[in-house]
Amino acid sequence: MGLSCPSQRYNLPMRNRRLLAIVCPLLIFVVPLSAPSTAPRHVQVQTLKVTVLSTMLADQGIGEWGFAALVESDGHRILVDTGARPETVLSNLHDLNLDLSDVKEVILTHNHDDHVGGLLTLRREFMKKNPDALSVAHVGKGIFYSRPENDGKEGNPMPAIRKDYESAGGHFIEHDQPVEVFPGAWLTGPVPRTYPERNWSVKGKVKTP
Repeated sequence: MGLSCPSQRYNLPMRNRRLLAIVCPLLIFVVPLSAPSTAPRHVQVQTLKVTVLSTMLADQGIGEWGFAALVESDGHRILVDTGARPETVLSNLHDLNLDLSDVKEVILTHNHDDHVGGLLTLRREFMKKNPDALSVAHVGKGIFYSRPENDGKEGNPMPAIRKDYESAGGHFIEHDQPVEVFPGAWLTGPVPRTYPERNWSVKGKVKTP
């Protein structure tokens, strides 16, 4: 699941521009083509700033194999993914003098550990200042499906995270189709797999309903 922000101007600091290659698989910037007058008109965002908070290419702070970014657009702030280790994003936020207590929503693009590892730490930290901080998590349908490993262990961290996040007052919203999260910014919803996947280890399993 990805976030699409059609925009006329990208307000990206130079340091973040260098990391745009990492952001692009997740954030798809599309300038819409002209449409017939009968088509519904959608809002187009005017400003966009992306601050990368977890990446293996770090000029300062803690680097890791993971991803997290604060997306700011036209007065809206939303967190996309939460990094790998529980404390990485929180530590980097302190170094950057950034506060997420006024950010209510999180987008988790998928279930892998390196994108969801900091969710509980961030929710518990910033809810001390604002009970609504990071209290809503947008996820794609199927993110909680069991992924059993050969040794019988659960390979998906999201069922356990769901229990603890909801115990901390958080709420998940599952999406099975595109949805506008704020004016001009859309979630793609789950992306259908048209062709069989060939570049993988053939070890992974998903237990669907």
